Amino acid sequence: MQYIRRHWQGECSLAWGFWVNLVVINLVASVILHLPLTFGWIENPVFQSRWTLIYQMVWSGLVFPWQIVGLIRAAYRVWADEHQRIAPILVFGVVLIVLAGFGRTMKLEMPVYQELWSFSFQPDPMADYRITVLRDKPLIHVTGFFGFGMTRELEAVVEGLDDPTAIEGIILDSGGGRLYEGRALADVIEQYEWDTYSAAGCLSACPLAYVAGANRTLIRGSLLGFHQYINPTTQVPLPVDAADYRVDKEYYLDKGIPYSVVKRMFEAEPGQLWVPTLSELKESTLVHDFVEIDSVLPNDYRERLYQPVREAANSQLFFATGAWLNANLHRNHVHDLWKQRVLNGSNFDVAHAVKQYLDDWAMQAAGGVGDYDLARLMEALAETIDRLLVNNPQKCLQVLSPERFGKLDYRTVTTEAQWKTLSDLFSRMVVKSYGPVETLDPATYNRLAYRLSERFGDDLRYLNATEGDDFNSTERCRVFSRFLRELLAMPNGQGAAFYRTMRANNSAS
Repeated sequence: MQYIRRHWQGECSLAWGFWVNLVVINLVASVILHLPLTFGWIENPVFQSRWTLIYQMVWSGLVFPWQIVGLIRAAYRVWADEHQRIAPILVFGVVLIVLAGFGRTMKLEMPVYQELWSFSFQPDPMADYRITVLRDKPLIHVTGFFGFGMTRELEAVVEGLDDPTAIEGIILDSGGGRLYEGRALADVIEQYEWDTYSAAGCLSACPLAYVAGANRTLIRGSLLGFHQYINPTTQVPLPVDAADYRVDKEYYLDKGIPYSVVKRMFEAEPGQLWVPTLSELKESTLVHDFVEIDSVLPNDYRERLYQPVREAANSQLFFATGAWLNANLHRNHVHDLWKQRVLNGSNFDVAHAVKQYLDDWAMQAAGGVGDYDLARLMEALAETIDRLLVNNPQKCLQVLSPERFGKLDYRTVTTEAQWKTLSDLFSRMVVKSYGPVETLDPATYNRLAYRLSERFGDDLRYLNATEGDDFNSTERCRVFSRFLRELLAMPNGQGAAFYRTMRANNSAS
């Protein structure tokens, strides 16, 4: 304490204050900061961040002010009492440079420190996981992203079982997560000598744990995926020579994975994914066996897994209709939605994915629906477009090109009666999507198409536009509404038949 007080009051010699209390102490402090990180004494990234953050707070808030204030006071004492000029001036210059550098560094690194604070002391936003012990099989199922604390929670679950040794394997379904947790989970799997499985997919950090399995099984339809790593605090890609790559490459090689495969694991950029083929998985011994889902996940357990996704999907109009139209196809869609939800996290938009299925159904349905229903649908669409042209022209483009301008929620732009009509028509279309398609003969279709082209003239460019100003213009809506009404005016239901044939041709192409 006496030494600290003497420097603070400027009583130490100027040379000692500069060379020892500034230069040497900074070097020693830098070693103290980096030594535990370099030699792996602190492996947990959260503790690493806390160590770095606490060090910077202590150094910036206590040590650095103590160094600078003491040095300035010592230089002033030498200037005033000993009447020396050169040494104090040099010290004052160095202090100004150090202060300027310190200020610039703090300004540049403040976002990093803010991220370190969030990383160290706030809940992990990636901790989107669930741990389930299966009732009918000696297996544990882990779904979702590996967040900090997951492995510790898993160990607590296992130790809380009546017989922890009864667990024979673990099912890993994850889109990735924290590398530290992937490695820690691998240690637990090796400790208990578990087999590993995957039903939905195992990506990024997840394969680190999957490869630790004594026997590695992939359920058909699942996948393994690999890519480069990112820094968890700065969210920038790690350099190719980063220690994480060296450690994990050695790990995979020790597991018997060929070097050529290990090399490919880290070639895909963070936003991309390398997914080995079935033959590559088998030949590289990444996977030992492939099985059907029924042999691993009991049907009643799968139903519980699917329930949240099924409820979200069935809330979308017409999706539930598929359950009685084609039960197998509907079940496959639900399973696919569950897989996407697991691999993409809780932010996965089930509704958007469901609409893609409905678009496929509707494209087929336009060819199969009867003339009367199709004419009613065309009339309802024309009325909707006309109304949008008056009230909200930009939204009418969502009717024509939802893939470019976004899906239109028709309930927000129609009356209750109009919405009921549209709902009924779309339901009929979904039903008809499983039936035969009746189209016009080519000669009749071409004759009607030629007649329409004469009527529309230069306006045809709006109907045929796929990009550019014509595509983005609300004039497309006006022309398309006129097009529908021209079809409706054709005698003997030819307009509906023409529209059905046109949609069927588009679907085929």
